[in-house]
Amino acid sequence: MSYKMEVLDVARAIGPDCRVEFIGIRPGEKLHETLISEDEIHRALEVEDLSFLSG
Repeated sequence: MSYKMEVLDVARAIGPDCRVEFIGIRPGEKLHETLISEDEIHRALEVEDLSFLSG
């Protein structure tokens, strides 16, 4: 399973009335990050639109 979510969408979901300021990309900043690796995916449990990892 692979979901992509924009940081702006996360910010609006958490604080829909908050002001957002775009400051650009900083040195070393990632443009994409995988939260569940290929080694972990076999331990993932998917329930509706959520993923859970077991120890």
